Amino acid sequence: MKAFIPMRLLCSGLVLLLTLLGVDRGAAWADGKPSDERRCFRGLSLDGTSGLLDQPSANPGCAYRMRTASYLAGFVDNGYLLVGDRFRSLSGAASVAATLGSYVELALQLGTQLSRVETPPLMSISQLKLQMKLHTGIGKLFHLAFLPSLRLPGVGQDFSPAAANIDGSLDAIGEVSLARVLPQLPLVLLGQLGYVHDRSLRALDAQDCMGGTVADCLKARLQSTAAYSVGLPRVRFSLAAQVALTLARTVWVMPQLGYRLSVVVGQPDPVLLALLGMQVPSAPLQGRVQQELSLGARLGFGLPLSLDFGVRIGLQSAGYAMGAKIPTVVGVGALNWEIDLLGGSGRIPAEEEAKKQPVPSKEAACFVAGSVRDEQSGQPLADAVVRFVGQRHNAILTDGKGSFSSGELSCGAIVIESSRGDHQTMRLPVVVSLGERAAVELRLPRQARAQSGRLWLTVQSDDGSKVSARATLLRGGQVVSLLSEEGGLFARAAAGVWLLRVEAAGYLSREQTVVLSDGGEQRLQLLLLRRSASPKVQLGSREIALAGALTFATGSTGLSGDSERILDEVVDLLIHHPEVTLLRVEHQADLSLSDVVLLEQQAIAVRDYLVQHGISPERVVASVVEGPRRTAAKIVLRLASAGDR
Repeated sequence: MKAFIPMRLLCSGLVLLLTLLGVDRGAAWADGKPSDERRCFRGLSLDGTSGLLDQPSANPGCAYRMRTASYLAGFVDNGYLLVGDRFRSLSGAASVAATLGSYVELALQLGTQLSRVETPPLMSISQLKLQMKLHTGIGKLFHLAFLPSLRLPGVGQDFSPAAANIDGSLDAIGEVSLARVLPQLPLVLLGQLGYVHDRSLRALDAQDCMGGTVADCLKARLQSTAAYSVGLPRVRFSLAAQVALTLARTVWVMPQLGYRLSVVVGQPDPVLLALLGMQVPSAPLQGRVQQELSLGARLGFGLPLSLDFGVRIGLQSAGYAMGAKIPTVVGVGALNWEIDLLGGSGRIPAEEEAKKQPVPSKEAACFVAGSVRDEQSGQPLADAVVRFVGQRHNAILTDGKGSFSSGELSCGAIVIESSRGDHQTMRLPVVVSLGERAAVELRLPRQARAQSGRLWLTVQSDDGSKVSARATLLRGGQVVSLLSEEGGLFARAAAGVWLLRVEAAGYLSREQTVVLSDGGEQRLQLLLLRRSASPKVQLGSREIALAGALTFATGSTGLSGDSERILDEVVDLLIHHPEVTLLRVEHQADLSLSDVVLLEQQAIAVRDYLVQHGISPERVVASVVEGPRRTAAKIVLRLASAGDR
């Protein structure tokens, strides 16, 4: 007997794939991180829960994901049941599954099978399956899951599930991911051991063929057994191996090779046993072992979408009276779609995230303590508001002695702001090293009638020549332009904190905070850098694209000269795009292979450079995030909103 894969069964899936390749990627997947996608994206197996082809996965990926999938499987065999027959089968299902939290996955699957011999005509059967998977990680390598299932098969040609025929299964699933300890070997091994209490033989209880000959009755029984996928209670065992391969920046493929063994433990079909005993005494009646080999792959495209394709090869069927015969070759195709129920992207599974997040300690954190006093008298100011600009720990009040003490803060440049209703607001920048507790004192001027201060500004280029520039002072909607005088640019403005903006044709713009004192005079000299002919930064929809990577001296937080030049252009871009309210400096790296503390210090160094060159601290935050596996660390400047802080 020869069998072939009916390619027309997959045509509709391939047409849909070609259509989807032309659409834009969704916002959450626009950056196309294949390894992040594979970590979260699990898709669904043919059985309805997370997995690939006919092998369920013990690790369902990230928490709070909903997956939908549809698949087709079919075959055409000549001489499949009887000499000279031509059996055709097409089965399919639609599945929905969701991971709820870190340990539970629920799944629902509605499927059907259409089968036909040359005669009689088409026969069909349906099933509804409910599943719940309980899963957990064990150490770095292992993942374990228990999968109980309930199945409600249809009766005969009826597509409505029949509660009287309900059956179920219970499986234990194990998974070993070698990539976590050997990044150069992205191999995953999966295993499954379970019991299926299959009662589908009841679908043939009403079949009566006593009006015909023994041959006709035998033929009808064999055809119905195959068309309705009749099975018996059995123990099943499977092994599979997967390898994750990146084909391009947003395209990846995961081949899988699997082996499945089933041992029938139920009683044989008494009707077939009797008919075959009379008609074909030499036929294999009560063999109990079934073996299958599956080979296929999952193809991802940078979308929360994948195409599955493969074949299942029958190695050994049980006897004719022990359930439906295993086809020689079955072609399989599936489409998977995944949705993040929390609206984020590339979310790490909860147990992995807890292991990879650095745990702050008292020695590794930074603190600020001090007092707030009246500028003139030096008296302590109680109930003054103290804020740490751009930090999560914020808005504390001084005690009766004017003292305050912060909680844990991000190390590096910290801007402390203090205010009280009868005093002016003041800011004090400090640089706090790892493990340091900085002591500060803020002196607030009393509120008084508006006083003015004077500002003289000289602007030069990087070659030392003078530059004809425009300069303005900005504060709370007020704008004061500096006028050209013999000694440079000059302005008289109310005392207090102002933002100085300097612009010149052909040069990168600069901003700097200046404090004008009552009746005082301040002189500043600023250096402007010439604008390159080809910009190294560009504002995108979700991030600031950089022409080159930001680099540091080996094992330190010192930025290279080229990196500082790129950040100067970032400063200029942010000055001219005030709609960018929050810039997230993300240091992306494989955290399992990296020094997380150094990565965080380098991200803070980039943030500090932007703040020191005039960008408001409220607009820039720094963080370390999990990046692609086995790739070098890199800085990404991602656009965000104030709510993402």
